Amino acid sequence: SDLLESTESEMLGCNWFENFLVTQELEVVKNYFNSLMQGDLEPVKYVKNKIRTSKGNILDISWHNSLIYEDNQIVGILSSGIDITQQIIAQEKIEEKESLLRLVLDENPDVIVMKDYEGKFILVNKTVSELYQADAEDMIGKDDGDYIPQEQAEFFKDNIQKIMRAGKTEIVYEDSVDVNTGETRHFKSIKKPLKDKNGNDQVLVIATDITDIVNTEEELKSSYEMLNKLAKNAPGLIYQYKLFPNGHSCFPYASDGMKNIYEVDPHDVINDAQAVLDMLHPDDLNMITSSIRDSAETMNDWNIQYRVQLPKKGLCWLEGFAKPEKLEDGSILWHGYIHDITDRKNAENRLAEQKDVLHHQAHHDALTGLPNRILFQDRLEQAIEKAKRNNSKIALLFIDLDHFKEINDSLGHDVGDEILKTVTSRLKASKRDEDTLARLGGDEFTIILEDLHQAQDASAIANKILESLSQSMNVNDNILYVSSSIGISIYPDDGESAQSLLKFADSAMYKAKDEGRNNFQYYNATLTELAFERVVMETSLRAGLKNNEFVVYYQAQVNGNTDAIMGMEALVRWQHPTMGLVSPAKFIPLAESTGLIIELDRYVMKMAMIQVSEW
Repeated sequence: SDLLESTESEMLGCNWFENFLVTQELEVVKNYFNSLMQGDLEPVKYVKNKIRTSKGNILDISWHNSLIYEDNQIVGILSSGIDITQQIIAQEKIEEKESLLRLVLDENPDVIVMKDYEGKFILVNKTVSELYQADAEDMIGKDDGDYIPQEQAEFFKDNIQKIMRAGKTEIVYEDSVDVNTGETRHFKSIKKPLKDKNGNDQVLVIATDITDIVNTEEELKSSYEMLNKLAKNAPGLIYQYKLFPNGHSCFPYASDGMKNIYEVDPHDVINDAQAVLDMLHPDDLNMITSSIRDSAETMNDWNIQYRVQLPKKGLCWLEGFAKPEKLEDGSILWHGYIHDITDRKNAENRLAEQKDVLHHQAHHDALTGLPNRILFQDRLEQAIEKAKRNNSKIALLFIDLDHFKEINDSLGHDVGDEILKTVTSRLKASKRDEDTLARLGGDEFTIILEDLHQAQDASAIANKILESLSQSMNVNDNILYVSSSIGISIYPDDGESAQSLLKFADSAMYKAKDEGRNNFQYYNATLTELAFERVVMETSLRAGLKNNEFVVYYQAQVNGNTDAIMGMEALVRWQHPTMGLVSPAKFIPLAESTGLIIELDRYVMKMAMIQVSEW
């Protein structure tokens, strides 16, 4: 009555089935008892079912039923029950925990097994069953040899027996075959020896599949070995440079190229970069540190050429490239490459020197070292642009040495060259420092006089030149005198282009020669007409020689004492088709200055010989 939470009087005479059985089991229990009463079933020793107390509480009862006989007839059933509700609750909790444990085991990616001393499975999780392609329940009582090669299975067995005997947990790195793929998998296994309740040896194995880690490590190792090979064979330095927030720096990695590039052992700069910093050239140190700081602030790539002063190799040029990476601790890590460019720099310097030499040779006269016509033209154009901006004047002096050709022809070109050198020295001494002196070729020189206030300011320098050049020269023990004719044109009075100023100064120079040489003349418009006439006359002179327009007259040479003819003088005259008979005074000087005098002399000589032969 206490169990059913009722009194005896309440229970007597009541219907057990209707009052105390739960509805879900009512029919099943009735049928069971009816079968017992009819003798269709033998009573089971223990039967469990649920009952409801008078207060509505549900209890689990374990029944022991005995049949009551009279005259060999079943007349009733004697039932005794035990309340097993708490046992059921405890069992359900155990099953719940086992279920949760099983879930944890099966969801765990690690291999988890329990084995006995012979290596037979006591417990396996889902990972193991999938690895061995077997049902977890079917694996209980079997060993590894049923699924993987026997040799490997024996290794596992020997290993766990060794651990059981030692009685200490061990970490073992071992391999196993994936039955699905035949691939060898790598595991890190923790093996803990245990005892069951009977004192039998067992071992718990928790194995983590580290195949991907091992493969990655192998790949990294292979990459590292390849990097080392490349670094050792690379001509420069492969490195990592780290700059800490507090300003300290180091080289976490540096190839053996460090020994060649900086003459420093890589191990000496792993924690402190000072050994490398000490090798930097003092004049480049600020530039280098500034470039590193800029790269750290902007995260732009670092690229710079700089010098180092090494103990053995001395001064060397280096070029560095690096890409910065910002680390979590605020440090900056550069990954880069440095190589020696000393040979390249030396070659560049030699090339620059050669280029300077070639440039100088291309723009200067080889004999005197003065600017040549190309550089003169450039200087004159620059002077004109400057004069335009400053509203100032320029004078261009065109200087031609008088009778220099005769000196060359008579004394030789070596003497002529020495005269040109002496003339150059005297012209340099006569001009101002800011003026440009150039040799256009032969015996022609020019001087550009800038920043003149008035055109007549050029006269002073022209007179100085005339006086300087008129002094005697001692060349190879020859006392020589050389005068000059100078033509002067003024910017902007006479012209505004370099071409016109040169042309007009040249015309003025010829005017100076016409005026008796050893003087200077300013350009005027009349000289342009004379120059044009001179060009036309030169063209006609050439045509006249070609067309045999020259006539030879003969003048007898008579002995005054005897009146006898001693010889004949040949006199040339020019019978121009339009100008008529041209005086020798007009065409002989032109023929001499243009070099046509030689051809004219030959012509006269030829005609005279023909005439003599006819006589």
